[in-house]
Amino acid sequence: MPVNTEMRIHWLRSAAEQGHAKAQHNMGMFYHKGSEGLPEDKAMAVVWWRKAAAQGLQWSQLSLGGAYAVGDGVEQDEAESAVWFLKAAEQGDVEGQYEIGMCYVEGKGVTKNVRRGVRWLTKAADQNHVDAQYTLGTLLLHEIEDELRDHQVGARWLARAAEAGHKLAAAAYAECLATGRGVERDTEASRTWYEAGAVHAQSTISLPLGAEPDADGFVVGEVSDGHGKGRTVRLQLSNLSETGIKREMARAAKDGHADAAANLAGLAGDREATAKFCIGCGSREGARCARCGVAKFCSKDCQRKMWPVHKAHCVQWAQEAAATRAPASCD
Repeated sequence: MPVNTEMRIHWLRSAAEQGHAKAQHNMGMFYHKGSEGLPEDKAMAVVWWRKAAAQGLQWSQLSLGGAYAVGDGVEQDEAESAVWFLKAAEQGDVEGQYEIGMCYVEGKGVTKNVRRGVRWLTKAADQNHVDAQYTLGTLLLHEIEDELRDHQVGARWLARAAEAGHKLAAAAYAECLATGRGVERDTEASRTWYEAGAVHAQSTISLPLGAEPDADGFVVGEVSDGHGKGRTVRLQLSNLSETGIKREMARAAKDGHADAAANLAGLAGDREATAKFCIGCGSREGARCARCGVAKFCSKDCQRKMWPVHKAHCVQWAQEAAATRAPASCD
């Protein structure tokens, strides 16, 4: 460890041991990342965050909530996670407000209470949290009981998220404009927002010259979205098909690849692809959509996330299925 780094950690640890909350939080961060010369130790990170969180430091409360949510350095406990997210939210932490809002909407660690969840999501959305804005928009337009549903407010939240660059919000807002749901119908504006949210680009895969599969039949390559941006992936040779590439794009979008996410609205209309994997994350596991019987979703979370871009195709495919089942008329 370099001398300067060693001295910084020495004085930081000294302050943390004397009860300085921000120093305790930073010690937790360094242990969590394995940086500043400290070894990666998720459990030790939780120890330090707990000390700072107990003193009311909202950053540590949020970090502790996240650790309990996924079992990162501590045994997973959704109820304990919600406790710490709520503490951070009550201090005005925007991420805490979003997280506790989702807890109430989904009933994770707390008794499900959509009305309370909407209140917390609104607080986060008011602070320009774009995921909260997008989630609120979809909830108010589609997914909550009648007395809470508000198409106009839902469309406004989608518009704000779309204007901030949220790809799925742009596609969902385009649908509002196309159908007149919550806004005045405007097909030209709908086309503009749809293009902003669903960039139709050909997905390609490139492999190193002479690439050879390993013992398990995998090769390392890059999936590109057609805009020169890609993601290094380890692909099985059997997946080097058009469908396999599309699945990798869905996985890239889930991992935060913004331009890959832009393709999801277009991918949602690919009947063959959506029947083979969850477009929300790329998983091959899952169940068919109960309405259309075509699209596969691995979880309710993915189905809810993708509903704004799946909806139009869902209705179309359901109508087509109903038509094929309809009995022939008797003359």
